[in-house]
Amino acid sequence: AGAAVELPLVPWRHQARVLRGTVLFDIRHDDARPFHVLSQDARLTDLGTRFLVEHEPLSVAVYDGKVQVETAQGLAAAISPGHAVAIGHDAITPRPLPDEALTTAWRDGLLRFRDAPLSEVAARLSRYRSLPVRVGDGALNTLRVNGVFRIDDMDGALATLEQALPLQARHT
Repeated sequence: AGAAVELPLVPWRHQARVLRGTVLFDIRHDDARPFHVLSQDARLTDLGTRFLVEHEPLSVAVYDGKVQVETAQGLAAAISPGHAVAIGHDAITPRPLPDEALTTAWRDGLLRFRDAPLSEVAARLSRYRSLPVRVGDGALNTLRVNGVFRIDDMDGALATLEQALPLQARHT
């Protein structure tokens, strides 16, 4: 939801530009024609892989194969399967590998959360609603959420959160 990818359809260039959101790539490697993903100031080169790219903040999680990361500032790293990195202007920093079943549940029409802070849940729910979900009291951001919600029933998700947590949803 809200993801945007630009895919130029030209035979001599195999690349995608992630403009926003989260994108899962599953690429069959071809040495003669490498696949590149551009996002912010970084270029990612597929080395035969399945990998997840989050645009903001920029991060890469590799589930199969390898991904070569190069930034406009001259930083470079090869990311192996089972690893993830956050890519900043002055550093490529290891981060925990997101659970693929959680991060790609949207392909099945679901949002899955495991011990996620309420602020993250609100941000993800907002992607699927015309009105954003905001946490009005910062103290509530420490609440943790475990659950599965249907993407086509965000009002039901909010009702479930109201029942399970000490909070009240207001539509303003």
